[in-house]
Amino acid sequence: MINLHFAPGDIVQFRSGGLRMTVRAVFGDTVSCEWLGNSQQYHISYFPYIALVKDSDGPVNQKTEKKEPTRLWAEYFL
Repeated sequence: MINLHFAPGDIVQFRSGGLRMTVRAVFGDTVSCEWLGNSQQYHISYFPYIALVKDSDGPVNQKTEKKEPTRLWAEYFL
């Protein structure tokens, strides 16, 4: 089954909330995501697409709750 819900670069969250993640790739019903944890540690994992929703607001600074311009994850390390 082809998943038309998400595409690489989309910002997503769990339906139940949590940190925002960036979609890396989509494999059928499975979505590969990357994110920076609370301690700025880089994570990658796979989730069923049904557990995720798109974040229509885009990235938000967790400390100030202000919207930030979209950046690639690699830019955080430059």
